[in-house]
Amino acid sequence: VYANVLLGMGPFRDQKPQLRAAIIDRLRELPGVTGVAFGVMPGKAFGGPGLETENDPASGQRRLPSVGTVFISPDYFRVARIALLKGRLPDTSIARAPGATPRGFAFSPEVLVNQEVAHRLWPDGRALGARVRQSDFGRSAGAPAPWSTVVGVVDDTRMPDVHGDRAELQVYSLVPQVLGDVPIVVRTNLPGDEAAPVIKRAIASVHPAIFVRPPLSGD
Repeated sequence: VYANVLLGMGPFRDQKPQLRAAIIDRLRELPGVTGVAFGVMPGKAFGGPGLETENDPASGQRRLPSVGTVFISPDYFRVARIALLKGRLPDTSIARAPGATPRGFAFSPEVLVNQEVAHRLWPDGRALGARVRQSDFGRSAGAPAPWSTVVGVVDDTRMPDVHGDRAELQVYSLVPQVLGDVPIVVRTNLPGDEAAPVIKRAIASVHPAIFVRPPLSGD
């Protein structure tokens, strides 16, 4: 079951990290729930800017004009049943250096990419350890986005109703602390249509500053 949650409106804006943690704890207590993680329904992503690699003496710099961004918690791949093909999960203890705070919703210091991104940017198979960043492609957005290190490659996913680069090319980044529109994936052994309203009520019960959009069932 996939739910999209708006957190910390108005005076509760600074409580987003605490609200996120409370939601996860509440959902894990529900009967039938076997896994909870931050992240969109597999195969979907937020539409984002392009992606560029660090300049390599051998292959130069490669770019993708558009990619889909999936903000996640490290357990997302287990809950969503997306295979980790190479590498490891991102380290949540690594923070940006002082003064390197990313603007907007830039990638976390460590990211994963799907197999299609790895194939297009590193056809020689050298994705792990490579550095990437969001590219503005001519937009006047100030200083460049900070670099992130690719620590893993995951399997491709597809959804019939999602097309284009957002569906085919995906980067997985740890969910930013300031993100207010938070996607949550819940795996349950109950039928999705039965579990969805229970999940919505459980999330909404955490705090009055939380708004829950109607959950979607992956059944």
